[in-house]
Parts: sequence; structure tokens; C-alpha cells
Amino acid sequence: MARTFDELIELAMKADNDRRPVTVIEALKAASALGEVLSSRYELMLADNLRAVGRIAEARRVMSEIKEFPKNKAYIVNIQRGKIEEDSGDLQAAIYRYETAVEQNPGSTVPYVYLACAYSAMRQYEKAIEVLKAGLAAEGDRDEVFLNLGYKYGTIGRYQEAQEAFQNALREFPDYEEAAVALRDINSALEILQDT
Repeated sequence: MARTFDELIELAMKADNDRRPVTVIEALKAASALGEVLSSRYELMLADNLRAVGRIAEARRVMSEIKEFPKNKAYIVNIQRGKIEEDSGDLQAAIYRYETAVEQNPGSTVPYVYLACAYSAMRQYEKAIEVLKAGLAAEGDRDEVFLNLGYKYGTIGRYQEAQEAFQNALREFPDYEEAAVALRDINSALEILQDT
């Protein structure tokens, strides 16, 4: 029995939450084939899942078709475009998109983390650290900012600062397992250095 538009959208949303990109893609394509226009939210979801499975050209095409997006959420479109460019290997284009997202919503931690990770991928660790420090003034997942700050410090051997960043991540979110593991790793490294 054929599914309705609403059933396909519900299936896509559940699959997206479960990180099942192929199901998301096929459900949204089937919903679109029923003649109803996908909202920009679902177009963005489609593009993200196309990117996740490596269908970069299709993801770019879907992103180019997004016409309307609430002004206060426009930064999300640039984050998605940045992720597509990053996955295609064009880090400069990704950085441009993430910088635009930061300009569009400097009050959110999200674009700062993406921008810092792109700089890090280009081995521009000091620039990544600078971006993350600026992101600490924003609202949102500061624990993620601290976690990434710790990783960047650790990458360049600034273990004391990494330790402090991971501790701050755990102050923000005490049950943050990834930060706890990273802190144990840095603490072990510092012990080894102290013993030698």
C-alpha cells in the first residue's frame, strides 16, 4: 500500500533521528514525487543526508533549490553548504560558508565549532583556537566549544590548556563522556611528561 505524504515525512524524520540516511533520502524523494513541495526544512534534511552518503552534486542541487528560509535560521543553510563543501574537499569554500554563518548568527555556538573544525582541517590550529574562544561568548552548547578547544590545544601540545578546556566542558555538562575520556587522556599524557 502506498504511503501518504505525511507518512513519508514522518518516516524521514524518524530515519533522520536514527541516522539512516538512505531511508531519509528515499522517503523525502517519494514524498516530493507525490506532487507536494517539500518545505525548506525537509529540503535541508534531504541535502544533509545526500551529503552523508557522498552524493555531493545532488546535495548541492537541492541546496540551490531552497528558496525560503526564516531569516533567523539562514545561518543553518550556510552551515549545510559549508558541510557539503568540506566533504567535497574544498575547505576554503567551507570556511567562507561557516564565516558567513557566524556573521548571520554570532549568538550561537554552532557555526563557531564548524568554522574552527574547518580551520583545524587546514592545520590552522591557532586560528581554530581563536574562533573557539570567540564562540565561548555565544549561547548554546558551550561544552562542545570547550571540548573542541581542548582537542585543538592537545593537537599542538598545549596540554595544560587542553586539560583546562576539558575540565570546563565537564563543568558545563558533568555527564559528558567524550570530554571525560579526553580529560583522562590528557591527564595521562601530562603524567608521562612529568615523570620524564
